[in-house]
Amino acid sequence: MATATTTTTASEGDAGVIAVVRVHARVRREGAVEGVVAAVKMRASASASMDARAGAELTSDAGPPSTADALLRRECDRVYVADVEWRPGAVRSRRLLPWQFVVEARAYRVSETREEMTTTTIASNNEGQTTVACEKWVLPSLDFEGAWESLEFDDDGVKSRLLAYASTALIFSKSGVRQSVVAWNRVVLLHGPPGTGKTTLCKALAQMLSIKFSDVFDESFLIEVNAHSLFAGVYSESPKQVHRVFKQIRELAENGNALVFVLIDEVESVAAARTSAMSANEPSDTIRVVNALLTQIDALKSKPNVIVLTTSNLTQAIDLAFVDRADIKCFIGPPGFNARYNILRSCVQELIDRRLLHGAAPVDLDDCTASNCPTSLALRTAVQATDGFSGRTLRKLPFLTYSSVGSGAQCSVQTFLRALTVQAKSELNDRLQLKRT
Repeated sequence: MATATTTTTASEGDAGVIAVVRVHARVRREGAVEGVVAAVKMRASASASMDARAGAELTSDAGPPSTADALLRRECDRVYVADVEWRPGAVRSRRLLPWQFVVEARAYRVSETREEMTTTTIASNNEGQTTVACEKWVLPSLDFEGAWESLEFDDDGVKSRLLAYASTALIFSKSGVRQSVVAWNRVVLLHGPPGTGKTTLCKALAQMLSIKFSDVFDESFLIEVNAHSLFAGVYSESPKQVHRVFKQIRELAENGNALVFVLIDEVESVAAARTSAMSANEPSDTIRVVNALLTQIDALKSKPNVIVLTTSNLTQAIDLAFVDRADIKCFIGPPGFNARYNILRSCVQELIDRRLLHGAAPVDLDDCTASNCPTSLALRTAVQATDGFSGRTLRKLPFLTYSSVGSGAQCSVQTFLRALTVQAKSELNDRLQLKRT
């Protein structure tokens, strides 16, 4: 259960305010929430400036540690900048002065609850068969902790736009805006090549919203639908399976004080284009499943506390009627140079923090010069060899690199980065070989 309170270091109406900084504090016990929020306010007020980068730890740079610092160290696992909302036209900066920002402070506890949701279908032998149809997480979840800050995209606005859209959808629903006048479906479609972070972004978005709206909803859940489980082995059973799964989701959403996120990964497997199915003479069950899915998504429109999040690697295979129901159709492509640099830099920092590497860590790309950090230049060289790599591949490279230099002993950052360049070129060569075969 998360508890949220808004605090400020400046008046929101002040002309000098250019950003809203969302600071999250992960507490160890429920009873510490109010004290932690007050301590965050004290620490932010005492700072001569605020680090405006997502994931940055909230620290005080004004004199010796205060009582607020002591309380936060005692009660919190993390106190960090979760997100920054910039005002229109604001010149973005990595550091903000006290009169330039408003702080939204939220304290929360993570849950470790994750369970399977099952349904019973009719098997080919006419006997009941139990199927794991969904996985359910109680949010905020330990499984998704840190996911939002770890995601790097070339377009810094991707995460902000999704957060703003989902927030607006919930606000409109709670305010009773008539959908017959202003239409929205609370359906998101993220599409793009595999490994670009679409599924992780959906889960991280649900986590962020569960914390942001914890003062509106008593509890939050993420339901990940196993799309393949919707297809039963017996003719005409698949549409019934779709109905069973969404019936459980609607029952969960009957509690208006619960915020429910429904995630359908690789939605093209269940929302395949009906025109293609008919032209290929595929079984009518495929068409019936699409019809059933569209009907169930339409039924969820009556639940103002439900948001549907979907992903696809093959948008051309999705039924147009489903695409039309998505309010946002956001392309998530492979990371560009800056995003790749930040991803690999975070990996190197993690290995340094775990004492698997020794030496100076690479700095921010904007600060990278030959004089202040040669390791940053070495990392730039490695990044240049990763053009076209997905985020998933990039995060695997450090593991493969470390194993190649000898995982039994600690090595220097410089040695590791040279090996990282070699490993990246090897990965690229392997891909070219696969294309030729």
